[in-house]
Amino acid sequence: MVRKTLFTRSVVQIMEAYCSFKTLANGPCSHGKKSSSEIILLVSCTKSTDTHLSAHKFSGPVDEVNLILCRVGKFSQPVKCSTMTICPNHRLNLGVGWSRGGNTRCRVPEAISGHGKGGKRWPKAEKGLDKDDSLYIFKTTGVFVAVGSGKYSYSS
Repeated sequence: MVRKTLFTRSVVQIMEAYCSFKTLANGPCSHGKKSSSEIILLVSCTKSTDTHLSAHKFSGPVDEVNLILCRVGKFSQPVKCSTMTICPNHRLNLGVGWSRGGNTRCRVPEAISGHGKGGKRWPKAEKGLDKDDSLYIFKTTGVFVAVGSGKYSYSS
């Protein structure tokens, strides 16, 4: 199969129409409903994340690129980041366009949180999982819980 790629500034057009996140995010590439239909270089994602982080009550990602990478478990910027591409669908679902949706229970695994023991209900999430928390959960349990996922805040 021949793959033709045309690079122009920050826009990358690939004849096969898939991006670097097809495998990382384990989902199909497609054109977003609200955004451009072009596959672009990841490093050209420069939307502000301030409002998004504040609304979902979490911290850690310093910019849109970092947010997108953290949402797929890449906590440090890969060497090949400058050549990675992203389609409108993955940018929408991993960048500032995603939301937690209707299921707002705490996503911290039982091994760390203790939720669900003895048949007890999992508590409602009160904030989002910070970047450091997500990395800690992954290193401790081997389970990846995406940055921004629901987290119960323990009160003393």
